[in-house]
Order: sequence, then structure tokens, then C-alpha cells
Amino acid sequence: RELTKARDAEAESLREMENQKNALADSWREKLGPAQERYPDFDEKGQNLVSTFDGIDPAYGEYLTSTLMSMEFGPDVLYYLANNTDEANKIVDMGPTRATIALGRIEAKFAMADAEKQISRPRVSNAPTPPPTNKGSAAASVEVPDDTDDLDAFASKLFKKKGRL
Repeated sequence: RELTKARDAEAESLREMENQKNALADSWREKLGPAQERYPDFDEKGQNLVSTFDGIDPAYGEYLTSTLMSMEFGPDVLYYLANNTDEANKIVDMGPTRATIALGRIEAKFAMADAEKQISRPRVSNAPTPPPTNKGSAAASVEVPDDTDDLDAFASKLFKKKGRL
């Protein structure tokens, strides 16, 4: 019984790992399209970088690959490293922990650039257009009736009509 439980647990663990790998691969494919548009030579540069690291330990290579694939700006980091192979070699030689930190620093540069782009874009409001403004005068004009008892107001009105004031 215990042997069966152990086998079932191991099989479940393997299925879970496979599901995580598939999810990571799907996420990576979604990021590749926009990266290939930004960088027309992305595939060629990426292949050159991969061939640079043929001699590293497979487990370490898989770790670095999954780290890059899990980054939000992973394709950008990959392209950067493909254009800076000396830096890429230094990062690989650092070991897993320091390499992860170095990759994170490179990704932070892309994240900052993206944040600056977001800030510089004007935001379009969803608010309705404002009503038209009144183009009349700010002062209210009072109409003086012709049969007013206020002789000064009547005289002022009369002389305005004749253009004397």
C-alpha cells in the first residue's frame, strides 16, 4: 500500500511539473510574437545565444532558461544578452543565485523603460464632452422699460440708442 501511495504521489508530482512547464511554454509563446515584431532578427540572435551555451550543465541551462521564460520582459532580456554575449557569459559563470540577480537587474531596465512609456502616453478620458461654454458677456444687461419712473435710467437708455454716450 505505501509503495502504491508513493508511486501515485510521484506520478502526481511529475504531472504537476509537466503542467507548469507547459504553462511556462505557453506564456513564453505569447511574449515571443511582440518581441519578434520589435526585433526583426530576434530568432537569429536567440539561436546564436543558445549555441554559445551548449557546454554548460544541462540542469543549470534549464534553470536559466526557465528563469528567462518566467520573466515579464524575458524576450527583451534574451535579445539584450544575445547582443552582449560577453555579459551573458559573465552571468552564466556567476552561478544560479548571482545569475538570477543579474538577470533581474537587466529586466528592471526594461521594466523602467516600459513604465516611462506608460507615463508619457496621454491618458484618454472616458468622461463625456463638456457642454459648450457661454460666449456672451459676463455682465448681465438690464432692459429698462420705456415707462420707467427712473429718469436717469431712461435717459441713459435713450442716449445709448442715439449713440451719444
